[in-house]
Amino acid sequence: MFEVEVNNYLKIYFWRILSLVSGFLSLFIVVPHLSAQQDLYGIYAFCISFSLYYSYSDIGFLSAGQKFAAEELSKNNKPDEIGFTGFTIFLLVVFFLPFAAFMVYLSIDPGVILSELNPENKAIASELFLIMGLLLPIQVILQRLVDFVLVIRLMDYLSLKVSIFFNMIKILSVFYFFKDDSYLLAEYYLFITILSIVGPLISIVIISRVINYDFRLLIKSLRFSAKYYKKGKKLAFSSFGLSLSYIAYHELDLIIIGKWYGIQEVAIYAIGFTFLNFVRNLWNILYSPFAQRLNHFYGQGLTERLALMLSKIIEYTLPLYLVLVTVLVLGAEYLVIYWVGENYYPSIIILQILMISTLLGVVIMPASYYFITSLKYKHIYLQATILPLVFYMVILLTSSELGVESIAVAKIAISLVSTIIAIQGIYGLFSLSELVKRTAIPGVIFLVSAYCFLPKLTRLIFVEPHKSTENLAIYLAFLSIIIISSYCLIILSTTERRHELKNAIKGYQKQ
Repeated sequence: MFEVEVNNYLKIYFWRILSLVSGFLSLFIVVPHLSAQQDLYGIYAFCISFSLYYSYSDIGFLSAGQKFAAEELSKNNKPDEIGFTGFTIFLLVVFFLPFAAFMVYLSIDPGVILSELNPENKAIASELFLIMGLLLPIQVILQRLVDFVLVIRLMDYLSLKVSIFFNMIKILSVFYFFKDDSYLLAEYYLFITILSIVGPLISIVIISRVINYDFRLLIKSLRFSAKYYKKGKKLAFSSFGLSLSYIAYHELDLIIIGKWYGIQEVAIYAIGFTFLNFVRNLWNILYSPFAQRLNHFYGQGLTERLALMLSKIIEYTLPLYLVLVTVLVLGAEYLVIYWVGENYYPSIIILQILMISTLLGVVIMPASYYFITSLKYKHIYLQATILPLVFYMVILLTSSELGVESIAVAKIAISLVSTIIAIQGIYGLFSLSELVKRTAIPGVIFLVSAYCFLPKLTRLIFVEPHKSTENLAIYLAFLSIIIISSYCLIILSTTERRHELKNAIKGYQKQ
């Protein structure tokens, strides 16, 4: 039986937490420098938003290949594991080529997609598109390969070490590229893209040494395979439909705003949207190891352990969602002002709405992983079909009154609909109502306390907020202490959870 020691989870979370810290530094040091010139930041956010193609252009075969490769790994079937890997990476290369060519075309004439640019801004957009066409595909392919090999082994902490090191270099580089007398936007993007290529190359060397991965067999497997295509196509195409749907209702925000409203509105919305993506990365850090373990259980036919893991994931993350969203919504005003200044004051309400839209992710995300792991195609297609329709319908109905905020409000609507689908899909595996009851009383106490006292405490400690990296760091530390302490109090409020955590710690110490 393929067993993963608790030690592996701890290593992953340790390095992912450090990665999260570097992400915090990047978010709250880099973005204030980029946003110093609002028009240029709007152009940057608009252009970079096109890179989402590289995240979804595999038409679902990346997630499908990773699932089946994890199953073959759990059976110790290395030829098929590497075969799935080579087949998947080959498809990535094929699918990346046309879009890379399109980016090069846009670099010749950015006015095709972005109108009303002066010559200087047009030149910057051109350089950004060229980098996205020539170098970004190389970066993404190498990173996908490294992640593919390590994640299914629950060993992605190896690449995280490298990633953190290069992230720190990227963060420090902003002080060189962005000064009072210079704003080297394209040069900065070129520099960080090159670093993002070097990092995975180093990780590949580490992989070859630490786990003795057969890269020769992988190179031979970089081709189309009817065998792997036949096995993975149904899940891949359903995942692709879900990915297209996800792009439509989540990833196109800045492009829609740039087309309908303008570059300044893009910059305003981008602050909340950037923080939303950071929070999404936070949840991906949390769920990733468990997602792969679900694949291992399914591959071994251990359905009871799969259901138990799902229930525990929801039980222990429900208080975290509640605390995190509440604190960020109540603390959004000071967060935005300390982060990017009062010029971005309209971003506060957008950030608050976007944070509220993530609350029901406590059910949505685990259910989505379960649908893919257990090949629940009906629910996958249901999500892919309904959610984008709801998203654009809400925008059309509310845009005349709410403007840009209508896009953020639409995300709450799709969150509600997605939750209904998720609950229906996992119904019967365990009692969701029982999990909610365990958190209800301490959760309500926290909500009332936070609403009554957090704003007053914030105003008492932080007087006359203004854009300041130093004060931002202090404020984030303040919010972090509240989030961590509140979560721990809620978790430890029940005897059963305390007993489970005590046994888990004892089990780890015996290893």
